[in-house]
Amino acid sequence: MMSAMSAERGTALRSVRVSVAGQNLALRTDARAGYVRELADYISAKIDAARTLHQERRRAVSPHALALLAALQVADELMQLRAHQRDLEADVRTRSKRILEYLDQLDPVRPAPVRRRTSTDP
Repeated sequence: MMSAMSAERGTALRSVRVSVAGQNLALRTDARAGYVRELADYISAKIDAARTLHQERRRAVSPHALALLAALQVADELMQLRAHQRDLEADVRTRSKRILEYLDQLDPVRPAPVRRRTSTDP
């Protein structure tokens, strides 16, 4: 569990012990131990929820299958949050454009913003 940025900087890794759905793990990470434990608890809760659901339906499911079901649920949450973020960003862009257009109507003499040149500009 190492972020790409810390890997580039050579951040020292430390060992963090966690339990995920009863499975003890020792992880090498640059993340805070509390954060890693929070992640482990979150995944354990997802696995426990999948286990409870299948027990209620009287279906036997392997620990591996439960882990995969939990992973799919977490992936679904991530994708939904990303879609929501894209929608919010689009809304902010639209509203910002409207505000700028409104301000331009109030003060049409206001100079246009200066565009910074980048290394890709001709």
